[in-house]
Amino acid sequence: MTVLGIITLSAIQTAVTSLLIYYTSKRSLLRPAVIPIIALTTYKTWSALDLFGHTQPLNPLMAAIVFGFGLHHFNLLCTGAIDVDDLKEDIRKSFPASKSGQDELEIAARTTFRRTMYIATSIRGIGTSYEVKNITHGKEKFESRLNFLIRNIGIIAAKYLVLDIMLYKPLTQEDSNRYFYEGSEYLLFRPEGLPPATMQDAAKNLAIALFACGPTGPWYIELQYRAVSVVSVALGLSTPAQWPELFGSITKTYTLRGFWGKYWHQLFRWPMTSISSWTTRRLLRLPRPSVLERYINLMIVFVISALLHVSMDGRAGFWPPKSGAFRCFPIQALGIMLEDGVQEVYRRLRGSKGPTVRDKLWPRVIGYVWVWGFMACVLPLYTFPLLRYQNAAKNGVPVSVVRLVESWVRLE
Repeated sequence: MTVLGIITLSAIQTAVTSLLIYYTSKRSLLRPAVIPIIALTTYKTWSALDLFGHTQPLNPLMAAIVFGFGLHHFNLLCTGAIDVDDLKEDIRKSFPASKSGQDELEIAARTTFRRTMYIATSIRGIGTSYEVKNITHGKEKFESRLNFLIRNIGIIAAKYLVLDIMLYKPLTQEDSNRYFYEGSEYLLFRPEGLPPATMQDAAKNLAIALFACGPTGPWYIELQYRAVSVVSVALGLSTPAQWPELFGSITKTYTLRGFWGKYWHQLFRWPMTSISSWTTRRLLRLPRPSVLERYINLMIVFVISALLHVSMDGRAGFWPPKSGAFRCFPIQALGIMLEDGVQEVYRRLRGSKGPTVRDKLWPRVIGYVWVWGFMACVLPLYTFPLLRYQNAAKNGVPVSVVRLVESWVRLE
C-alpha cells in the first residue's frame, strides 16, 4: 500500500469517529456497531506499514501510533464515550460567551465540529478539559509560529545528527548473538543451564536500560513527534501551544510512578486509563475507591501497554513468545505495588514529623538506585529480544548524514 493509501485509511477512521461523536449520543447502538470498522481500518493501516524497510525502528514506532489511535477512537466512542454535549461544555470552559444568542449558536456549531475533529486527532487532549496529567508546558504556549519552527528544526537537526553518530557503526549480527543470547536478559531467575549473572552482566543490562530510556533514549520517538509538529504548525493546521514537550524531566525517575507518570511520554495514557477504569468500574463493578480497584486498574494499563508493544514487535517481524512485551510490562505494575508498600511503611515509621533537607535527599538517592536497578532487571526482558531478532544493520537513522559525508570524502 502507498503512503496515500495509509493516509486515506487513517482519514476514514478519524472521519467516522468524529461523525459518530458529533451526531450520536453516548448510548447509541451505532457506536459499538461501528467498532469492527475501526478495528479493520486500524489493522489494514498497521499491516501496510512497510514504508521504511531499510530503517528498522520506524515501522514499529508508527505501528504503535496506529494501534494507539485505534484504542483512542474506541475509547471516545465506547469506554470513555464523548458526545456533542460534552464537547460544548468543553468549549464553554475555553471560550467566553458571545453577546448574541444567535452568534453563540453559530459559533458553537462551527467550533464544536472543529473540536470534535481535534479530539479525534489529539491523543493527549492538549488544551482541552480532557488533557492528560503531567504534561510539561513550556515556551511553546506563548511562542510565535516562526520561533517555534526555528527552535524545533534546530533541535531536530542536532539530535538527529547525534543519533546518526551513535548508531553509525551498529553491532554485527554475530556480536548481537554473542551479547544478547537467549536467556541473557535475566539477571534473576535465569533459565536452567545458564551460569549465574555476573557484575559484567548487570553492567550490560544497566547500560541497555539507560540507552533505551535514559537521557538519549526517548530521542527516536521525540524526533518523530517534533517533525509532525513542524509540518502541522507550518501548514497552519495547529498552533505551537498544541505541541508541548513529549517527555518530562528525567529527574522525576526516583520512583517508578514518577518514571511512567511524569518522565515518560503520556501519548496513550488517556485511552489506556479510560479503558481500564471502564473495566474495573462498569464491567467488574469493583468498589471505588479501593486498593483492589486501584491495582487492577494499574495492571490492566500495563497489559494494554504490552499489547501495544506486541503490535510493534509484529511489524518488526517477530511475535510472542519471541517478543518480551508480556514478560516486561506487567512486571512494572508489580514493581509499583512493591514501591507503594515500602513508601507507606516509611511514612508510618516517620509519623507526622516534618521532613528535613536530609530527609528529602536520601530517599531520592535511594529512589534513583531502586528505579534504575529495577529497570536493569526488567527492561532487558523486552529490549534484548529486539536486539537479538532484529537486523542490527538496519537500526540507524533513515538517511545517514555521516555516511553521506564519508562517501563524499572517499570520492574526494
